[in-house]
Amino acid sequence: AGPQALRRLQVAADGGDCLGFALRDSRHAANPSPAALRLEACPDAGGRLAWQVRKCRGGPVPGQAFALDAC
Repeated sequence: AGPQALRRLQVAADGGDCLGFALRDSRHAANPSPAALRLEACPDAGGRLAWQVRKCRGGPVPGQAFALDAC
């Protein structure tokens, strides 16, 4: 998605008081985004997905990734 489409998604989510999700390939990680929260998923040593916070509007970005076990 281009910058205008991402901005429209962000405005619609804010205006509708709901969540909006955009999944992008890792090659776009360096591109700017209007998202309030940006996460990157990578496999960890145990084969689970490790989530790294790349952007967190209004708060500090944690330095360490976190993993969630499957339900």
